[in-house]
Amino acid sequence: IGNNILNQIINENNITDPAKILQHLNEGVIKALITSRTYGAAKDGMDMGICAIHNQTNEMLFAGAMRPIYLCRAGMLEEITGDKVAIGTDFDEGIHKDFKFKYKKIEVQKGDVFYLSTDGYADQFGGETGKKMMKKNFKNLLQHISHKPMAEQEKIVSNSFLEWKGNYEQVDDVLVIGFKL
Repeated sequence: IGNNILNQIINENNITDPAKILQHLNEGVIKALITSRTYGAAKDGMDMGICAIHNQTNEMLFAGAMRPIYLCRAGMLEEITGDKVAIGTDFDEGIHKDFKFKYKKIEVQKGDVFYLSTDGYADQFGGETGKKMMKKNFKNLLQHISHKPMAEQEKIVSNSFLEWKGNYEQVDDVLVIGFKL
């Protein structure tokens, strides 16, 4: 549902503002699922982050639905948060009808490294004690590898996850996207 609606928003309606994309996606998902919610289906939202880079102005617009984007610059990691609202959140869940997703403008520089991810990486159980990896450890990993070539980072992120998970069952979807300007 989300993919089809995203294609319509971006490809058919030519909307490129990240906050407007999330807003339209939220409305579309709610409309698509309204019937199933009436019959008592579980209420579950979709978390996501989306960004648009404007090379001419050296800025990025980022909007997030329960997800941040991480920026590594000169060895320092910054977490840029999105809105604390998931896609598919209906107004009867305490969100005011006038809620609009907002974007954040980020001044970008050559060499900046950005990461978007699901929460599955940090929420994975494993290690010696069988506990969650936690966001702090995930962020430390990203900061530690951000200076390496992207292909090497991919291998490190993948191998670190598998090593942490060990024999534990994977508990959630896991996606990490990184890109360097």
